[in-house]
Amino acid sequence: MIEKMKKNKDRGYSMERLYRYLGVTRQALHKQKKAAEKWDILARETLAKVAQIRKRHPKMGARVMYHTLGITGMGINKFERLISQNNLTVQIKKKRSITTDSRGSKRYPNLTNGLVLTGINQLIVADITYYRVDNQFFYIFTLKDVYSQRVISLIASDNMKAINAMKAMEDFNDVRGEGPFLLLIHHTDNGTQYDFGPYKDVLLSLGIEISRAKNSLENGSSENLNRLIKHDYLFDHKRIKTVKQLQDELDELKWKLNNERAIKSLGYKTVVEFEEYILSIPEEERPRKQLYDHRKEGKG
Repeated sequence: MIEKMKKNKDRGYSMERLYRYLGVTRQALHKQKKAAEKWDILARETLAKVAQIRKRHPKMGARVMYHTLGITGMGINKFERLISQNNLTVQIKKKRSITTDSRGSKRYPNLTNGLVLTGINQLIVADITYYRVDNQFFYIFTLKDVYSQRVISLIASDNMKAINAMKAMEDFNDVRGEGPFLLLIHHTDNGTQYDFGPYKDVLLSLGIEISRAKNSLENGSSENLNRLIKHDYLFDHKRIKTVKQLQDELDELKWKLNNERAIKSLGYKTVVEFEEYILSIPEEERPRKQLYDHRKEGKG
């Protein structure tokens, strides 16, 4: 606009007359120009950050990305519009998969119905999901703390043997110590791997109560983690051909999920930041997390 006005000046019109005609001041136009230039720089820098984080978190949602990157100078709505206009949003296809074999397992009650969590080491959930590479199936044994959403263990295997679940509990000991954990519940669906005698002995020796889901819906926190792993991160890793390669990817992924990814339910803190935060405040002031009560279904 300013260039056009300068041309008009060459034709005999004063710049001030043109400014008055347009209803603006010289200062306002220069301010708008500076603001536009500043926005262009901020937008380019932001898009560069988005492109960089996409390499490590390829299907991270816009709001999570905004808080993970710690964007300043731009509101969340403008950020979402910016990445949408540059075709950098993602569409996540949600799939459900049930892997654990529940035949022949001893039945335990679901102790998580309506449970109110006030800290870590109160509820951990475990599950097994498959990962297909060409015509071969690998399996991923997961273990997670529901309150802080810390991914405690991701174990890769080419079989579904209970020894892999035992390895996940070894990771738990490394992360949380050796207990006892008298307020801790271990929740899974009715997979035979979790009914393995030595596995249950480990839980009982640590003072951990055993809880079981009737179906995958009652183990939703694990199912959410399964989807995140396979459909947001390991959806197109052609270089994974062996169990070791899969384990290497899972080790890095566990780091990303615990140390890099901001989580909305944690106040857009990372898992590590959240666990440090709750240790800094009195227990009675910590966020409370109430779980869904599946016993309500079918009533009334």
